[in-house]
Amino acid sequence: MEVKIELLEKTLKILAQNPYKSYTLEELTMALIPDDPLNHNIASEREYQAQVLNTLIRLEDDGMIALNSNTDESTITLKGFSRAQLIIVS
Repeated sequence: MEVKIELLEKTLKILAQNPYKSYTLEELTMALIPDDPLNHNIASEREYQAQVLNTLIRLEDDGMIALNSNTDESTITLKGFSRAQLIIVS
């Protein structure tokens, strides 16, 4: 599954807002899910959660976040925080 650049950037921005906090997959999914009441059902939520998980895996592979697979919690790294600051400025 291809990860969209927009989703990568939005995820980094959320994690950079509070770099000392760990975010669960559920918290990030709810923060990133499109606000579309017409398409709000369990199937679309699960699909979007899979997209968010793929995004987190990609960010971890790139060294931007630390992903704890036991708790599904993500924390931004210094590299990810630096990248997020560049995204916010541009």
